[in-house]
Amino acid sequence: MPDWQEMVREKLAGAAVSRRRREELISELSNHLDDLHAELLGSGVEEPEASAQCLEQIEDVQQIAAAASRSQIWEDFMNQRSRTLLLPGLITLTLASVSLMVMQLFAFSTPRVHWVDGGAVAIGFVWLASLLPCGALGAYLSRRAGGSRWNSIIASLFPSLIMLGVFCTVLPIGVLIERNPFILHHPRYFGLALLVWIIVPGAALLLGALPVLWRMNNRVHPDSAAHSV
Repeated sequence: MPDWQEMVREKLAGAAVSRRRREELISELSNHLDDLHAELLGSGVEEPEASAQCLEQIEDVQQIAAAASRSQIWEDFMNQRSRTLLLPGLITLTLASVSLMVMQLFAFSTPRVHWVDGGAVAIGFVWLASLLPCGALGAYLSRRAGGSRWNSIIASLFPSLIMLGVFCTVLPIGVLIERNPFILHHPRYFGLALLVWIIVPGAALLLGALPVLWRMNNRVHPDSAAHSV
């Protein structure tokens, strides 16, 4: 009986996949060929013909390897994006939300409420101050995971970007679909809410991230330091 594992290994030699993934494919495909060969023999097919039919499937290994390569590239991309953007961003969002919740529990940090154009807008200065370390942590986690400068910025601004997405979803639905009269007749209120809940917090988050970004961008690499001497 042919050595299916060695044949598959030769076919996958040039596949652009990780070593672990290549070994997994070799094991899976060789086991499949072993089972197919045994099944053909059990059904009465002679040995030469059974091996020939299995060898025909070997020709499809290159297509399988190409599909696995594309899957590997996409998996690596998503893993990198998760480490450098999604996970730091979600941590920043969680901390910002928790700090807002904690702020509402203490009287000294109760937000100031302003009535504007028929609606109430709450401004929490203690919460805005707490966003500085949140933005710094998001940027730090992203840069530590190998993220680019823009990934770090987006990770630090994640809470404001999520809130912007909510505004961009709720307001058009309220105006175009529900025809909400309050939204239509009080644009000043929603403009101020946009400023208070998105722009100002975003500025605080970015301000907290700037020292981290500056420090990491100006960190001298040992090789460059050696060349400059």
